[in-house]
Amino acid sequence: MIGLISQDLVPHVSKIIELDTSQAMVNVYNQKATNNGVSSKMFALCIDILSSSEIPQQIQNVDVVVCSMAYHHIEDIDHTSKVLASLLKKGGHLLVVDLLQSPPSSTKLIVDEVSGKFHNHGHPKHGHGHEHNHHHVEHLDGHTKQSIIDTVPHIGGLSIERLEQAFNSTGLLENVIAKNMFTAMKEGMDFDFVLASGRRI
Repeated sequence: MIGLISQDLVPHVSKIIELDTSQAMVNVYNQKATNNGVSSKMFALCIDILSSSEIPQQIQNVDVVVCSMAYHHIEDIDHTSKVLASLLKKGGHLLVVDLLQSPPSSTKLIVDEVSGKFHNHGHPKHGHGHEHNHHHVEHLDGHTKQSIIDTVPHIGGLSIERLEQAFNSTGLLENVIAKNMFTAMKEGMDFDFVLASGRRI
């Protein structure tokens, strides 16, 4: 749901700036903000900060950066973490929520169920790494299998250790920790989610 997290946070902050690489998604987000009468406190910008040479002033030196359900789409999460951490003011916090890596025995379910329900297969990939997870993908046609593999580098989610490693690799964050925070059910299946956090040095 576009803007769902923002709607929960907006009563507790002075301003929320959403970033997306899709102008269509930005338009939907801004229209929702207008419809809900909160466009002065929450709005979206269309920008790819992972490849942009210039970062707008309004998204620099912020208090909190929240990234939800995006990391498993990104190959180079070390680079991504460094870029996101660089937006924070001293003492600011980076928070990342994503699927917690599942045991190999349940990977097929992750591909069949999670990829079909959580993932936008047209999502662009970012970064320079080659961390593709080529897992078993039965019960899907060849085109769909390849689409999932090509657009979701971390198909089974991310481990606590990998997220902490990415945060620590930035050289910009302290008090780094990742935890299994909650389990949610979707379509009769339970999915674990991890929350990683770090404070800007």
